[in-house]
Amino acid sequence: MEVGGIMNTKTKNSKKSTSLLLATAITFSSLVSVNTYASESSSELSLERIYGKDRYQTSIDILDKMDTNKVYLTNGKIFADALSVGPLAGKENAAIVLSDGKTLDVDKLKSKSITEITIVGGKNSISNTLENNLKKNFKVSRIAGKDRYETSLKIVEKMGVNNIAIATGKDFPDALSAGAYLSQKGMPLLLVDGSLAGNIPQKYNVVYTFGGVNSIKKTFGKRISGKDRYETSMQIAKEFGNFDTAVLASGRVFADALASTPLAKKLHAPILLTNGNDVSNEVFKFQGLKKVVLVGGEKSLSKELEKKLLNPNNTEESKEDNKNTNKTHNSNNQNSQNNIDNSKEVNIKDEILKKAIINQLKHQNIYKDGQKITEKKMSQLKGLDCNLNFTQSRRGGIKSLEGLEYAVNMTILDLTGNEVIDLTPLKKCKNLETLELDDQYLAKSEQNPTDKYLTDISPLKGLTKLKKLVLKNNKIENLSAIGSLTELEELDLYGNKGIKSINGFENLKKLKKLLLNRTGEITDISPLKECKDLEELSIQYNKVSSIEALKDHEKLTLLDISGNKQITDLSPLEKSTKLTRLLANGNKIESLDSLKNLTELKEIHVSENKIKDISPLKKLVNLEDLDIGNNPDIESLDVLKNLTNITELKINNAKKVKDFSPISKLKKLDDLTIIRSGLTDISFLRGLNEITEMNLQTNQISNINPLVDMANLREVKLGRNKIFDASPIGKLRSKFKVAVEMGSQEVDIVTTNSLVRNPIIDQSGNKLVIKEKEGKIKNNGENIEILNFDKLKNGETIEVKWGKDAEFNGSLFINIKKLKEVSSVKIENTETSLEKGKSLKLKATVEGKNLKDEDKKVKFEIEGKNSPNTSINNDGVLTIAGDETSTKITVKATSVLDKTKTTTKEIIVTSPAKNISTKLKMGSSKSIDIDKNNEDAKEWLKALGEGNATVLKGQEKLSKLPYNYGEKRPGYYAGEYGNSKSTGLVIFGLNDGDKVIVKVPGFEDVEVKVVNYSRPINYNLEIVQKNN
Repeated sequence: MEVGGIMNTKTKNSKKSTSLLLATAITFSSLVSVNTYASESSSELSLERIYGKDRYQTSIDILDKMDTNKVYLTNGKIFADALSVGPLAGKENAAIVLSDGKTLDVDKLKSKSITEITIVGGKNSISNTLENNLKKNFKVSRIAGKDRYETSLKIVEKMGVNNIAIATGKDFPDALSAGAYLSQKGMPLLLVDGSLAGNIPQKYNVVYTFGGVNSIKKTFGKRISGKDRYETSMQIAKEFGNFDTAVLASGRVFADALASTPLAKKLHAPILLTNGNDVSNEVFKFQGLKKVVLVGGEKSLSKELEKKLLNPNNTEESKEDNKNTNKTHNSNNQNSQNNIDNSKEVNIKDEILKKAIINQLKHQNIYKDGQKITEKKMSQLKGLDCNLNFTQSRRGGIKSLEGLEYAVNMTILDLTGNEVIDLTPLKKCKNLETLELDDQYLAKSEQNPTDKYLTDISPLKGLTKLKKLVLKNNKIENLSAIGSLTELEELDLYGNKGIKSINGFENLKKLKKLLLNRTGEITDISPLKECKDLEELSIQYNKVSSIEALKDHEKLTLLDISGNKQITDLSPLEKSTKLTRLLANGNKIESLDSLKNLTELKEIHVSENKIKDISPLKKLVNLEDLDIGNNPDIESLDVLKNLTNITELKINNAKKVKDFSPISKLKKLDDLTIIRSGLTDISFLRGLNEITEMNLQTNQISNINPLVDMANLREVKLGRNKIFDASPIGKLRSKFKVAVEMGSQEVDIVTTNSLVRNPIIDQSGNKLVIKEKEGKIKNNGENIEILNFDKLKNGETIEVKWGKDAEFNGSLFINIKKLKEVSSVKIENTETSLEKGKSLKLKATVEGKNLKDEDKKVKFEIEGKNSPNTSINNDGVLTIAGDETSTKITVKATSVLDKTKTTTKEIIVTSPAKNISTKLKMGSSKSIDIDKNNEDAKEWLKALGEGNATVLKGQEKLSKLPYNYGEKRPGYYAGEYGNSKSTGLVIFGLNDGDKVIVKVPGFEDVEVKVVNYSRPINYNLEIVQKNN
């Protein structure tokens, strides 16, 4: 939150101060009236400081010193991609602007007449979303490689000269100091891995090596180095010859020095690095040096450093500087300074806090060196920036706020990244409107035996004027104090793992932005029902199952509910028609129907859900970013034909999608990901010439020719496919300088013997020389020889490395597929009939050579059926429908692998067996009589009489005999018998205890047994009931 501006200080023969403030529109600027002063000193230097509230603002403020319409945009936190860009920007008279990778003040760039932006680095450095937003106002291009070294090489190639310099890519100081010098000479800077510096492309002549042998072991051309980064920058400055201006920047961080490289070129000035507090006396030995431009605020380049530059021989003289301070522009401030201050001195125990307070009081013109910090001065403190950001050590921050309780009129306080765990002194700071307390952590030490974190925020309960409160990355669990802060508009609780309840938040009716992401334990957001002014809400990675509380939140523009795992219903969002970003990855959402009228949506992330249909997105024509990955049941992408503004599309695990051609309609597509989706044909990519980055890993792609004419392509990942012809890669790299990540590839070789044709074509269009693997594989002329072929199982994979000339990383997986042969198909079942309404599982076996289990599958079919309900499924389960009229069907089993191999089996269709036992009764002797009036009984007896039945006594089959009451031979008679003309079944030759089974086709079996036995010719038969 450092205040922005450009400060000039003239020191030679001047007792009157001059000041120039180029104000920047930032929150904190109103707290500070920038004061500059001049003093008589032993130095002949004039000083100028350029700085903003942060590194990003500083880089934009430098634009005021440049006359250009072009900038190179790079990430202000990641030095790797950016280090080589300085000389290129200098050559093109372009500026270097820094961004956090996601945001940039477009209006400021437009106000400075910028028309062209070149992004340096991949999407992890500068996001595609930011790039697409910039394209609406500027001409935008991107330089990016797969890593810092390839990016650097692309920059070198863009400069188009063969004489180059090198510096290590593992750290930034050498490259930063070199940038200004090389800009003067129009010479590019190539980053190298110091231990592998011999890999420099042969076409380049290395003129300079920057840095010591610890950075780059081997010397190329002239080595320029010093004992440390500061001395190295001094040595580089000596190469300039005569100059009257030098740029001074921090050697601890890269941002300010990088951004100032084009300015240094314009001023014909070297860039000198400093530790922020001191500068080498060598600076004062440069003949003709008249001016030093300091780039960065007082956190980077301290006030003490200024004093040394002004008074190199006696820094104590600087204590007298303020005696010559001009009258300030504000008479009220002057009166305030002249008033006698008799208030008590405030004891500020923490030295870091004390220094920050003094600096701020100086900025407000109410403190001079040597004065006491009094209660009166503290009451005049308007704000304080003590942000211990990533530019400084994680330890060594403010530990105690004691004394800050007297800053009763302070409205802004930033304590980010310090070691404060006791907020008690803030109780009296009741005018605070902005308070930032993220990342408070006190590491264990001799005085502090355990790690401590900020957990208690109860002292904030009375700060009812707070509008912005940032508490992220602490260990706060109890939020009860927040319920009274009813003026809050922005609240950030990111990363406070353990928060379970937000009770009391129903009072925060003015809340516009709430971040509860990664707190982990929140299950209920119903208190937010009353927070209807919410515009941005993140509850990412909690345990929320319902967003019903948001059903009337019509002002929402951004909602992040990712990673809650339980949310199923998006219908509460139907009224949120202003919503532009919805992040809902990692839940259980089944339908997108509730989004169909949210036409302002530009970004939807719904990966890892249970979505089957994306057609409800049809009317969302403003959509630019869509992630539908890991929804494996999605089958159609047709809706994409309507969503022609999409620039970023992610599809993952979409193996049910058979047609990817709708993607061809997305002519603005910039970033495409399709992985693990069984993709084989990428011809739909032809014509999508705006794509710059593409990830097509883990598919079944073999032909990559459609990529060859994609002129804007800068990075493509193709690992884990089936690419055997890599020659298009060579064309991409030579024609468009595309970063291609081939990774590992998988090639199928179908063969009957060990010597097979080499199917692999390298980038140059030549047969690939495979790196041999002992005992597995070797090169044999134009062929590949598989060793120990006979011992290999079918489908075994041999992993080898690509040949050294292939320029690919990763492995080559050769799948050995011995020629498969199906010899026969058999149905194993012995059953020959099946009753209507019943099922039978048929088992088919496939015999042959080199067959895996998946090769032994068969397809079952039925021939000769009359009922549509008679069926057989893929598992071979045959079901005869109850209404089947055919008496015989044929089941056919065909090999899936070899459709010429088939077999059939006939199945007799039978009707269900009729019940007959209830239509029979015991006769007078040796007989079972029928009901003469029942047709089924008569049919049953007729079949017996005609010999179309079987009567079994144990295993003995009884013969049909003529009726003879005295018959002793085992046998049976069916029909009328005796004088009484009875009708039934008579069984002869039975003994006591005998049982007989009567089997008649179409009827249930009937079992009878002998009862009341007296002699062989006189016994009765009884029907055995089935439930006995």
